[in-house]
Amino acid sequence: MKKQKKGRIKRIYTSLRYRMISISVTVMVFIAVMLAAMLVELHNNQEQYMSMYQKDQQQFIDQLANTLTYMMENGKTEQDVITYMGDEIEASGSRFFVLTKDESVLFAKNDITTKCLGSLKDKKTFYKSMEQQDVIIQRAALLREFQNYELCVVSDVYSVKAEGNLNKHQYYILLVVAIMSLVLASLLVTMLGYWNRTEKQLEGTEKELDLRNEKMEQISQETGTLTGDKTDLLTKEEVTGIIKSKKAEFYNIYTIKMLLQKSEDADLKPLQILFVNVVMGNRYFTKDQIFNAMERIQDQLRPVEVMGEIRRGRFVILAYRTLYETAKKREQEITALCKQIEKEEGFAIRCQMVEEDERKAIERFEQAQTEDMA
Repeated sequence: MKKQKKGRIKRIYTSLRYRMISISVTVMVFIAVMLAAMLVELHNNQEQYMSMYQKDQQQFIDQLANTLTYMMENGKTEQDVITYMGDEIEASGSRFFVLTKDESVLFAKNDITTKCLGSLKDKKTFYKSMEQQDVIIQRAALLREFQNYELCVVSDVYSVKAEGNLNKHQYYILLVVAIMSLVLASLLVTMLGYWNRTEKQLEGTEKELDLRNEKMEQISQETGTLTGDKTDLLTKEEVTGIIKSKKAEFYNIYTIKMLLQKSEDADLKPLQILFVNVVMGNRYFTKDQIFNAMERIQDQLRPVEVMGEIRRGRFVILAYRTLYETAKKREQEITALCKQIEKEEGFAIRCQMVEEDERKAIERFEQAQTEDMA
């Protein structure tokens, strides 16, 4: 069950059909989680800043309450205290101070605001009105016999955040995250597009190779590569289309011509033809000598190359799906092997490649047959 589940998950991320959707969803989930974590961190940062701000303001208002208590203990009147608050304590857009006595408001922000309070002169009504707004209210009572006096500071939350650059800081961080997400999404789309194109090309190449291999296999089957127990050479050639030596098998001339006639399929091209010829001269070489040398050449053939005997001492190599330049290199490699055989066996072997042109393979072969090798 676990293996099936792992197989389904792997297929989701590797299948050409589902990969783009699955990877895109994964990346989007990652971006969403990252954004959520960043928002939580920004929120915690704001909460920490506001907590520190309130702590500082509470210390300030406690000190101010002590100052006002000291003034009144030293003979200052209520009006003197109000005048002091209006002249000496600065109010701003983010905060202002309020002084109350019993249930009435004596001072709020400045003299003008105080005169315009109207019904808000009632302490409860005033605080209720403030609490409906996005503000922070912190209070401190005067000491000893002046405890019926209460001092408070009202701070506007938005202005406090603006002064601390919290909103701007949050805006820039979110902007950076948005840009990074856009870049990541663009890279994702580009990479997925490239992967999909590459995979389609690979699939097309695999199908083409499979088709070519099937055709090569079909041709190989049509050559009749049987291995019966017949001992008569002529009977073997007629039935199997091959000539056997002690260690190897070579196609005969009839099979070679059949292969050439079937080699016009585009999936088998380009086809190159190389002749391998034992230089007889005035000497006589036995069949075993010739085949022993050719077996060494056959051992070096590639999977797309086949070899056959045309007549005594003259062989041909058919190289399927081989470019002209590759065949020239193969000609050089076989020539080098022929020189090594000549040094060891004492007779020369020549390798010559048939020039490539627009004619059919069988026509090029027949024409080369009529020409003597240099």
